[in-house]
Order: sequence, then structure tokens, then C-alpha cells
Amino acid sequence: MVALKIRSADDIVKACLLSLGFSEAQCRNHLFRIRKRLPEGEDDILRALNDEMAADGRKIFENCRPDTDFAALYKFCFLQAGGARKWPADFLADNISSTFRRSMRQQYLATSPEITLSSMEPQKIEPVIRLRWWHRFFRNWHRYFKSDKQK
Repeated sequence: MVALKIRSADDIVKACLLSLGFSEAQCRNHLFRIRKRLPEGEDDILRALNDEMAADGRKIFENCRPDTDFAALYKFCFLQAGGARKWPADFLADNISSTFRRSMRQQYLATSPEITLSSMEPQKIEPVIRLRWWHRFFRNWHRYFKSDKQK
């Protein structure tokens, strides 16, 4: 377990970057750019970071359902694609490159098909079969098994 000392908002952003696979050197290089994208005077830095990741996630995964957690999807696909190693400059960038966008989309796995609604034709309601349906079916079966003497 890594112990982090949180003294400023930059430490919170750095901890988030480290959790996404960035190295210490990459954190120092990209900290100012990412910090500049966050709103000034924001008290909840993690919420602001998640909001920014969700906004980028909506741009990348525009065909997803609206109730999707885009921040979690963005983080997952970024980790799966090795984004900190391959595209550190595209993380929370103003302009998302097409290769980064394509790689993130390839990591997305839909767990269920999209819901589609259509009209359904009314179906004929069949009558309920009586409880003693088997009587009708087996009504004369004993006649076939009678011996010739009984006839």
C-alpha cells in the first residue's frame, strides 16, 4: 500500500494520475496541463476530475446509452489500452487524437445489446386446458392391453 501525503490540489491530481498508470515523471510533465483544465476555486478536485473524464468519455463513446457512467468507462478503457504508456498527452486533452479515440473504443465491451422498442401484434389468447386433460388422452388405453379372454 502506498502512502500519499495530500497537501494541495496538485497532490490530489497526481494521486489520480498515478492510479491511472502514469509514472512520477509523467505526472510532473502533465500536471500543469491537467490542472489548467479544472475549474478555478474548486473544492472537490476529484469530482472535477471525474466530470472532465466523463465529458471526454461522452465525446469518445457517443453511441453509448445516456445512463452510462462515462468517467468509469473512460478510466477503464484508458487502463486497458495502456493509455499512460502510449498516449499520456491525450489524457484530458483539448483535442483527442483519432488513434487514441479508436484505441479507447476498441477497449469498450458492451455487456448487453442496446434496447430497441417495437410494436407487437396482438396475439390470440388460447383457452386454458382443463385439469383432467390426461383423461381424454388416456381414456381408452386399457382396451389395447386387454387379453383376448376378457373380450
